[in-house]
Amino acid sequence: MDHFFGSPGEWAYQRCTSAVCGVAFPLPAPTDAELATAYSTYYTHEDSGGTSLPGRIEAHLSTLGARAYGKIRHFPVIGWLAEQIAWELGGLKPRDGLIVDIGAGDGARLKRLRHSGWTQVAGVEPDPQAVKAARAASIDVNVGSAEAVPMGDNSADAVLMHHVIEHVRDPRKAFVEAHRILKSGGELSIVTPNINSIGRERWGGFWRGFEAPRHLTIFTLAALDMLARDTGFEVTCNRSSARSAAWVDEVSGQAAGATSIPLGRLARLRRADKAFRAQAGTSDRGEEIVFVARKPHV
Repeated sequence: MDHFFGSPGEWAYQRCTSAVCGVAFPLPAPTDAELATAYSTYYTHEDSGGTSLPGRIEAHLSTLGARAYGKIRHFPVIGWLAEQIAWELGGLKPRDGLIVDIGAGDGARLKRLRHSGWTQVAGVEPDPQAVKAARAASIDVNVGSAEAVPMGDNSADAVLMHHVIEHVRDPRKAFVEAHRILKSGGELSIVTPNINSIGRERWGGFWRGFEAPRHLTIFTLAALDMLARDTGFEVTCNRSSARSAAWVDEVSGQAAGATSIPLGRLARLRRADKAFRAQAGTSDRGEEIVFVARKPHV
């Protein structure tokens, strides 16, 4: 059932039994009508990862978090902050080129990407109202989906899917579309819940990554790797991240009925940093998968 947004209906997540797959999916498969109802009260189009940092500082922290993770993950606060910012911006170094945000909502993340150093930003979003809001803010967002991107072949330098692929009916088709619109050498960045996480093991059906019926496929690292290579990509980063460990633990506990003491901003930061450093070296057990693949040069 939907513990977080109260959508009617009941689903049980089942896992693929293949050792090289292991993904989870809701059964019975939700209908289009059930999904429409589930999304009618959803939080989408809110950018929860915003910061007030200047673009140049945010860009440096993003690069540090994505490229020097092994060296900084145990540093108090800085390691968590760099990892947090890095993957809100796709773990990619800002540069002169076009980045496309699939599932762009009202364009809030695109503003940050442009502010951090990308010279061209564009988005694709299935909700016409969110597209209207983005355009009102002079952000280039068009109606479309991960499986049907309204862009030409070989037109993008990077594609970002931030907590999107788990919502897609046909993830393989989304990979094929990303490959089609990327230039040779272009990068695809994905952030998505990790079915093998510590939080899933701890909270079971109350884990925040189980968001029936909207989360249609919850991936493993191996499944994403296999899907990428099967659709013509070279994988350059595929690991888990504990950046959201404290938040996932908090909201999963609330869904399970656990009580918690309200914390101030500084206390919450300390808790997030502590949870991040505790799980940062746990290989594939972090709450999210952070993944980057490249379209090979031809």
